[in-house]
Amino acid sequence: MKGCIREGILEEFLRWNRSEAMKVSIYEYDAEKHLRMEREEAYKDGQADGQAFLFRIIRKKRDNGKSIAQIAADLDEDEQVIQELINQLSE
Repeated sequence: MKGCIREGILEEFLRWNRSEAMKVSIYEYDAEKHLRMEREEAYKDGQADGQAFLFRIIRKKRDNGKSIAQIAADLDEDEQVIQELINQLSE
């Protein structure tokens, strides 16, 4: 906090509300919650990346003339799942 005041970051606010700002920064920050939120965001990003990668693979296989059955066999997945993914690609 002193560093922020020295650097002029929220200087006036921190000078007038120093004790309140200290309470908030010490008592209301929940490190576990913060880490949990970071992990959830990273997980969602990973899921999106994985799904985009899978879509690219399916699209490439379809462009190369493979059938749904062939794609499903290549990916060791149920044909219904592949069909649903192809439908999503079409939307």
